[in-house]
Amino acid sequence: MKMCCVGNKDSLNRTDPYKASYIQCNETIVLSHAYQHATVSSPGFPRPYPDDAECVTEIRAPPQHSIRLHFEELLTEHEPQ
Repeated sequence: MKMCCVGNKDSLNRTDPYKASYIQCNETIVLSHAYQHATVSSPGFPRPYPDDAECVTEIRAPPQHSIRLHFEELLTEHEPQ
């Protein structure tokens, strides 16, 4: 089973401290019988990530297994009206 989660990360403004940790983005987590749990957070957590940014975390589990997500905190970017 494969799952992909899209969060946010902006690499255009490199002087912003929230955007400087670009290397923490775009990772793949491979779960196995020995490695059954993982923690995923947005770059710089608990600081907010910038609007209009993109960061991808792919979570893979062995065949015939499922992935269960538990969110302790979930905030999305503000959409101006």
